[in-house]
Amino acid sequence: METKKLKNILEKFNNLEKQINSLNKEDYKQFAKLSKEYSDLKPLVEKINLYLKLLNELSDLDELLESDDSEMKVEAEKEKGELTLKINKLGNEIKFLLIPKDESDAKNAIIEIRAGTGGEEAALFASDLFRMYVKFSELKKWKTEIMDISQTDHDGIKEVIVNISGNCSIRVSCGYSSASM
Repeated sequence: METKKLKNILEKFNNLEKQINSLNKEDYKQFAKLSKEYSDLKPLVEKINLYLKLLNELSDLDELLESDDSEMKVEAEKEKGELTLKINKLGNEIKFLLIPKDESDAKNAIIEIRAGTGGEEAALFASDLFRMYVKFSELKKWKTEIMDISQTDHDGIKEVIVNISGNCSIRVSCGYSSASM
């Protein structure tokens, strides 16, 4: 991974921090805009700092590998393998965080579920699907609001319209869903 690009991100983050601290207290719109950008960058910056720290540790280990002590070399080789795995994993996480956000990522969703052909069985499936969306929303700490519901006599759902809203600004915690909140 290109460390120059990562250092540019760190510099941008530090500049944002300085701008926020030097803002006029009455400029709420600018403060909100900069704060949002700052909070969006913070998880990425934390991972970049850890990544750069691990790269420094790896270069220090390379110096130990050149030593004459055979026990030291064995330990350094073992630690180098573990460190390389950590660096690769962290690099992949950073790559994911660098993917540009979709405009729709920050929006709420209105989901409509209807039982298809199949009578009571289809209604039970629609009910299960609805409960799945509600449970997923609870896990993500999103708010669900039933806008309209039509139920059957046996705990099935003919039709349900639900509004799901919540903050999903940290993409890693939201998962890889194409229907992010």
